[in-house]
Amino acid sequence: MLDKGKLQRLQRALKPHLAHGWERAVFAAPQTDDGSARAERVLAGPGIGVAPSAAQVDALLAAAAEAAGAGLWKQTLVLDARRRVQVDARHGRATTRTLDEDTALKVMGGKERALRPDTSAALLREIGIMNADGSISATHARKYKQICHLATLCEPVIDRLAATRPISPAAPVRALDLACGNAYLSFVLAEVLRLRDVPLRLHGVDVRADVVARSIDRARALGLAAPEEATVQEATERDAAVLADGAEGRPVVGLSFAQADIAGAARTAPTRLGGVPDLVLALHACDTATDEAIALAIELGVPALLSVPCCQAELAAQRLARRPRRSR
Repeated sequence: MLDKGKLQRLQRALKPHLAHGWERAVFAAPQTDDGSARAERVLAGPGIGVAPSAAQVDALLAAAAEAAGAGLWKQTLVLDARRRVQVDARHGRATTRTLDEDTALKVMGGKERALRPDTSAALLREIGIMNADGSISATHARKYKQICHLATLCEPVIDRLAATRPISPAAPVRALDLACGNAYLSFVLAEVLRLRDVPLRLHGVDVRADVVARSIDRARALGLAAPEEATVQEATERDAAVLADGAEGRPVVGLSFAQADIAGAARTAPTRLGGVPDLVLALHACDTATDEAIALAIELGVPALLSVPCCQAELAAQRLARRPRRSR
């Protein structure tokens, strides 16, 4: 723990910044050189523009002091989307930082990106690229660039779709993510369309219940979940009901996910989406799933396909195992 003098200096440094509330406080250890995940604690605040109670201020100060004593010296008070208070807990100093254009450009690696740290922070944090304090670690910089590249690839596809039919909340872009895994491409597409104020109805399927559950939770955390989705079981039961009674599809804006294979998605997707998909996604769909996704897109007459093929290591191993050995 900090000694009494340092604790008092820390309290004096922080209190002037707390009067109008804060979004969250982040206590982190310095980033290590080996690329391992940094130790980090996040404490939710009362909210932006919400005057905190004395108890909330005391709790924050106590947490900051305790975290500093545990070696979490890199402390940040996130006031809102652009303003941060960088705290030097060891010496009791606090400095206000603003995410201005120069700072944003530095975070983006000196180049304008499709997903900016100021406008797409919620998504970048949720998929693990941006730290809770708004920084992007060197270990995540490459992945950040890859995600931004995917976003850039989505934009001309959406432009072409918008030229073929009117898009509105009653007739949103309909997308189907096959073998979605962690659904990174789904969430990137959703963010691209959010930034352009284009409504989206997306349904993702995967055979693994754990990744489907994570995608449902992530969609809810970002405020993107379709109204009818809550759990993997409910999503799966809804698919069963669709197959059983041929329930009519309806235009619901949002993202949904269910545990199903690609064949199952072929039967339920048009009803789930309220029509034939405008776009099929397949990001690193393993084994033959990429081929199945392409075949399904052709079968349904989908006008656009965004696919990043898998390395097909599983399929290659099977072919090698069946290859006859040459005699010497």
